[in-house]
Amino acid sequence: MLAERARLEGTVDVVDAEIIDVAVRTAAESLGLPPETSAAERRARGLVAVARHFLDHASDPAASRVGRPHVLVMVDLEVLDARTGGTATLAAGAVISGD
Repeated sequence: MLAERARLEGTVDVVDAEIIDVAVRTAAESLGLPPETSAAERRARGLVAVARHFLDHASDPAASRVGRPHVLVMVDLEVLDARTGGTATLAAGAVISGD
């Protein structure tokens, strides 16, 4: 089974929820997404934009994951040669489309 999506869950108090909502909405608005983009997709992309911004601007060098994250993907040479189809495996074990 291909892992094309991941679901994130968390519970915060109402003040933190408002902060998160405003940050995610503001980030989504700045992306210039097409008008037909669903509200859920806008929120998801906004959340990723907030996370990227934080990682790009983190100043604590002692933090374990500072800066842009790196993804290790293991893919068979045949999949790379074909340039389409097949699957690839992320270092964490999730299987994604070779495309």
